[in-house]
Amino acid sequence: MYDFRCNYTDNYGLKNGTLYIWNKDGSLLLTNFTNITGTFNTTNFTQTINDGTYLWNCLVYNTKAIVTGK
Repeated sequence: MYDFRCNYTDNYGLKNGTLYIWNKDGSLLLTNFTNITGTFNTTNFTQTINDGTYLWNCLVYNTKAIVTGK
């Protein structure tokens, strides 16, 4: 199991965040979605994946439907 931490900040207010994980070939392996609130949030995603090389990113939407990636 691996823990991925996403830190979200937005002045309008947060709506939801998604963790994306791709394998080393660039194929999307999994996503994990959560609803969030407030103007700052730290979300820990625990995922079970094999040892290896992965790319990952956190994407967040705010209450104004503006998206940002980290």
